[in-house]
Formats: sequence, structure tokens, C-alpha cells
Amino acid sequence: MSKKLWFLLVLFVCGTAVFAQTTSFTTYLSAQSASNGGIYASQAGTAELLLQNPAMFALSQVLMQFADLNVLMNGAGLSMFSSILTGAFDFSNLGLLLANLFDEQGRAYILFDVAGPINFAYSGKGIGFGIYNQTVMSINVGSVYYANISAREDIFVTGGVAYRGDIGAGWWYAGGLKVKGLLRTELYYADSLLNFMTVLGTADFFNSALPFLLTTGIGFDAGAQVGLYDVLTFGIQCDDAFSTLFTTEFSSLSGFWGDPAGSKITSYVNIPLPNLTAGITAYPFLNFMEQHSLKWNVSVGYSHMLDLFLPLSRNPILFLSAGTELTILERLKIAVGVREALLAAGITLDLDTLCVSTAVFGRELGIEPGERPVYIIMVNVSVKR
Repeated sequence: MSKKLWFLLVLFVCGTAVFAQTTSFTTYLSAQSASNGGIYASQAGTAELLLQNPAMFALSQVLMQFADLNVLMNGAGLSMFSSILTGAFDFSNLGLLLANLFDEQGRAYILFDVAGPINFAYSGKGIGFGIYNQTVMSINVGSVYYANISAREDIFVTGGVAYRGDIGAGWWYAGGLKVKGLLRTELYYADSLLNFMTVLGTADFFNSALPFLLTTGIGFDAGAQVGLYDVLTFGIQCDDAFSTLFTTEFSSLSGFWGDPAGSKITSYVNIPLPNLTAGITAYPFLNFMEQHSLKWNVSVGYSHMLDLFLPLSRNPILFLSAGTELTILERLKIAVGVREALLAAGITLDLDTLCVSTAVFGRELGIEPGERPVYIIMVNVSVKR
């Protein structure tokens, strides 16, 4: 295929994403991966085995996860959660709470994300499969002209195959392909701040004032890795290599339950832009580290490569990530990294069957570094083998 034809193909894929609404297929991230700036296409997944590079399915080591609970929230989300626990908050006074969380520029962001406890995954010996659920609530007030609220529940299933072979002289390669399915229910509303606050002041607004979206989707991911023994791994991964989401919008949740046909507003199809990611991980081997039961890895990755072709793309530096992780006595892991030009750090205690992780990392809501950063705290508990 000529270079010109390849260029036109890339433009077509990007153009399709521009003119059709793009929707994320899934947004799950574990605390252990977030702590060093991940996920990396060159590194095995932790709690998010189902979302790792499918080439990892070819590992001879079998990894199984039986259950997982991952809680993620920013400072405002933590305030809302504390208010719920103390009984000082319910959804009828959400507008009042939000008014107390605006920053100096009249912006606010609330995030509360719980993945699990359903999270079963199997990976190894050439196959991988599993299922997980995720609940996310977010409110984003960017200016007086735009604000949105989203509350959604996802059920995600996937399965794939992989193959690993030897090149020679210690080099090896692996490639994998997986298919995934999604069922999502979501309450979503976006408007100017004035109309947004008016809707939040409506009695029982969650049930009667917010549009209800029902989404199903199917997609394919592909990945490959090349490595030298167990000291160096290069990986490339394409999430949503070919994925489609089918969404039906209803006037409200109560309308969906009472009269689905009468409350239906529209139906549409979303084609997510493929997320092409590459990464490299090195495992430095030093004699004193082996003597003291220490392991160390350093990773660098770059994601969303095709987004660079979009007419209005984020700053390219926001797609760069890097991190390092030190493992002590195969139990304690300490990690630091950079993700979206913001620092990340975390600690993991791995007790074989039980793994507990915590992390703090940054997320850039704007399109330029430092435009609108928020920091997020995560706690992750998983039962695995």
C-alpha cells in the first residue's frame, strides 16, 4: 500500500471520529498502574487484567483475579462522599453543595468512581477472559457557558487469544487479539450553567429531569510485544482498533420505565477513535538488588497517537507518561511517575492472595498542561491468585 493511501486512511479514521460523537468504551484504571503513570503497553496489567495489552495473554504465568474494589475520587468527590456518610447531603440539595465547590474562576469538578466488586479475570497460556462492573458519577462545570452531569453503570466483558514465539539470541515476540462487549446505562445532561443549576433544583431531577441513555457496544483490541529475556520489553497496543457503540436516548429514567417507545428521543452510533499506544519497560539487573530481594523497573509510554491528527487536539505532552517502581521482598511496591504532565505516586502491599494499593495522581481537564489540573486519590483492594 502506498504512503499516500496510508495517509488518506488515517485521515478517514480521524475524520470519522470528528463528525461522529466519540464515546469512551471504558475508563477503568487501577491504583497500582496509576501510581507510576500507567497503564503501559509494555507492562503486565494488575487489577485491570482485562484491559492490558492482549499480547500479555501469552505469558506462561497464569494470573487470576476473583474480585476487586477500586474507589477513585477527587477532593470535591471526597467532600460529597463524606457528606453522604454523615447524612448532611442528599441529591435534593446537590445544587447547593455544588455552589460551595466553585473555584476562583467559577469552575467545579466532582468525581466519584467505584469499579467492582465484580471483577473476574483470567490471563495466561495464550488466553484471557473476564467480566467487571464500574459505577461513575461526575459533575464538570467548565464555565458559565458549559456544565454537565453524568451518572453511569458499566458492565464490561472481554475475551482474547495470544501467541508467543522465540526470535533467537534471547529475543522473543508475542501478539494478541481480544473482543469486548459493553452494556452501559447513563443519566447525562449538558447545558449552560444557568440552565444546569435550574435542572439540579428540580424535584427528583435524577428520575425525571435528566436524559437517560442506554448503550451497547462491541469492539476489538490488538497488541504486540518484543522483548529481550526478562530485562527489556517493547509493546504496542491499539484499543478500539474497530469498535462501535449503539446508543438510544430517552427523555428520562421514569419515561424509560413507564413508556420506552413514547419517551425515546433518538438513536445514534458512535465510532471511538482507535487509541494507539506504545511503551518500553526496562528491568535493570544489579547484583546488590538481587542480594537484598529488590526489583526495579522503569517505563516510558505514549498514548492516543492518532489524536495528534485531530483538528483540535490536546497538547502532545499530555499523552506522554513515565514512571518507575521498586519492589521490596516481593511484597511492598513503591512507585512514582508522571501522567498528563502531573506527578503520580503510590504504594502497593502484595500478599499473594490479597493486594492492597493506594495512589495519588493528576488529571488534566484542559487541553494544555496546567490549564485545569485536578488531583485524584485511589484505593484498590483485589483478591487474586
